[in-house]
Amino acid sequence: MQNKMAKMKVAITGGIGSGKSTVVEILLGLGFEVTSCDEITKQLYKKRSVLKGLKKIFPDAISGIIKLKADKKKIAHAVFNSVAKKDQLESYLHPLIMKQVFIALDRARGDMAFAEVPLLFESGLETQFDKVLIITRDRKARIESVMARSNLSEQEVIDRINSQVDYDLLDKTAYYVVENNGTKEQLEKLLKVAISNFK
Repeated sequence: MQNKMAKMKVAITGGIGSGKSTVVEILLGLGFEVTSCDEITKQLYKKRSVLKGLKKIFPDAISGIIKLKADKKKIAHAVFNSVAKKDQLESYLHPLIMKQVFIALDRARGDMAFAEVPLLFESGLETQFDKVLIITRDRKARIESVMARSNLSEQEVIDRINSQVDYDLLDKTAYYVVENNGTKEQLEKLLKVAISNFK
């Protein structure tokens, strides 16, 4: 999906704890514009219209009458314990998120723009981008990383990993893979190589 200027739109994806945030940080440092689905989601959760929609799906997780507030922990608990609730949430939020993603990509300067899309393959959105950059990382390092930044137990992190696409089994031949098993400097070098291959 390219605009009139034929801007290259690149998706950044990978499992939880793979290092997507670090990749975004590096790309921003290199002067690229990067849109984050997570940041867009945070902004959507502040909108009353969005919260009203969420309340229909998770009535116990949205409090207030005039000023609505979401209990994200309750929503996460419901989603990870019910496939139906997970599907409902994704069907409702994903179109809203991706609409904002492509607006931001179209507005970005330069001939290449990036978007961090955590659930790219789960949502079937990989064909909407010109290139896909998959960040991979050792499973143990992923678990330790997520545990360090959150209040989740090891089993809770494993459950989240298992709920996502298994990148070990995914056919990645059509995409660009960057392994994040070294230093940030090494990761930056690998990213530069991948980007040079996009052009």
